Amino acid sequence: MRVEHEDLSALAYGLVQNTLPDVQKRRAQQLVMDSPEFLEALKLEVALKSEVKSLKKALPKSVELRVYGNLTVHCHQLLYKSVLQAILKATLPSITRPIFGLLERSVCANELP
Repeated sequence: MRVEHEDLSALAYGLVQNTLPDVQKRRAQQLVMDSPEFLEALKLEVALKSEVKSLKKALPKSVELRVYGNLTVHCHQLLYKSVLQAILKATLPSITRPIFGLLERSVCANELP
């Protein structure tokens, strides 16, 4: 019974999303007339599709630009930090490397998210 229920749900999903081949489409159309269980599954799939459609609204342009700006700034900061670390590690004398390690750990530990 459970396999049949899952089959009906998959068939209803395919019908709503228009991804069924012709044979299964005819079977689904016949089930609409004959099976109350399939009709309920179909109603659920239609409701879910409309709910998801309402969630797919585009972001306002101002929010989109702000998010993009934050992402690029964060990526640039990470790039600058890694380049600076590589340069400092290569150029600092070996005696100051332990001090640099302590400073790096303390700065990273106190960094804000």
